[in-house]
Amino acid sequence: MEKITFGEEILTKGVEWEKVYEKSKSKGYQDKFIDGNEIRANRVGKLGELAFKKFLDSQKIKYIYDDRILDELDEQDFILFENGKECKIDVKTQLNEYIPNEEWNCEVNEKQKNKKVDYYIFVKLSETQKRCFFVGFISYGLFWKIAKRKNAGEEMYGGEKVKGAKWDVKIKELSKPEEFIKSFS
Repeated sequence: MEKITFGEEILTKGVEWEKVYEKSKSKGYQDKFIDGNEIRANRVGKLGELAFKKFLDSQKIKYIYDDRILDELDEQDFILFENGKECKIDVKTQLNEYIPNEEWNCEVNEKQKNKKVDYYIFVKLSETQKRCFFVGFISYGLFWKIAKRKNAGEEMYGGEKVKGAKWDVKIKELSKPEEFIKSFS
């Protein structure tokens, strides 16, 4: 697990993105989340991307970052290079105030299943503590082979209910950040 700290500039950028998403509602943008929190989720996702970008820079890993703000799903967040081959990367971010546990879940929403990427990167982010943890990564194929489906309304660990269908793997099932560094450096 790799801890990534960040400053106020990343949080400010997240707020700017949230405003852009909010304005897009007047252009027909449809909030697809049952609880109406998609705009917030998009902002949190962008914060995770920016924190991960900081990690890539610290490791001197070359990348192309897709920082566009779209009303629909983007193709990928980053393109990295593994043995000369382009790899599409999707960063999945969850808010969390605690140090992650190996038994915790990392998830991909059902609506993102057809978004073809090569790898998922999972980060757990705290805005208040200005830090996140890069908890691991997994190939697209392996994720969909081992992930377990949770349906809307099902109870999760801790009693919270699933808002929309999603697929989970445990942190302990992911490849470690050290392996990521070796593969992409």
